[in-house]
Amino acid sequence: MTNPSSATPITPKKGRPRESSSSNPGPIKTKPKKPKTSPSNILDNDNDNDTDQHSYSWTPEKREVIVDYLIGRAISGLDYDELASKVGLSKAQLKNALAKGQKSNLRDRLVTAAKAI
Repeated sequence: MTNPSSATPITPKKGRPRESSSSNPGPIKTKPKKPKTSPSNILDNDNDNDTDQHSYSWTPEKREVIVDYLIGRAISGLDYDELASKVGLSKAQLKNALAKGQKSNLRDRLVTAAKAI
């Protein structure tokens, strides 16, 4: 008969690691948490010196702001008469299509499309 104490040792089950028997296990390493950025403070960050809080990824809100800004700058130097005659619209129709703040006009649709990219 075999003695149970002389049998092969039982290996621990996989899962949580065993705590070491040493008296100094060392420091626990944790990753620092990144601050969350909500859509309301993406552009209104008062602390410009703290670059860790800036989000450099492209968000729909950022694309929306950029496209709206670019359209506004392009319109400021636009010759409405020339473009209106080129596309067969009146000057008033073209201005309405490119006006800021009007829902479902050309400008609004371009900004919405850029946000969806």
